[in-house]
Amino acid sequence: MQPRANLFYALWPDDATRAGLVKLQTQLRGRLTRQPNLHLTLAFLGPQPDALQPLLRSILTRLEFTPMTLEINRVGHFPKNRIAWAGMHETPSALAQLQRTLTQELARKGIRSDNDRAYRPHITLARDAEPRD
Repeated sequence: MQPRANLFYALWPDDATRAGLVKLQTQLRGRLTRQPNLHLTLAFLGPQPDALQPLLRSILTRLEFTPMTLEINRVGHFPKNRIAWAGMHETPSALAQLQRTLTQELARKGIRSDNDRAYRPHITLARDAEPRD
């Protein structure tokens, strides 16, 4: 049996933003996230049964949100997990609301996610990373 892939809901940067993130990665040591995989996670679900796929898609298509522009203006490091990341100095209210609405809908449907932790929006640039000066 093949292991199930980890599922998550995410926002995917446009090509220009990804190119800028790749430039940031040149300053990092660690296992770099490949350019097509650079994303900002809204909710991490982990492995889920295949039978849940239609419900997960329907949650996504029914999700209402306000269009937004996110300004990636900060680089940081999570020392415990050794993750170098890019993100925002402040989480825009529209992003926080989108994430909250999504995790509430997942909880209503009985779907487990990482919503028990405080939401810290970021784009993982590298794993096993050393802190930057």
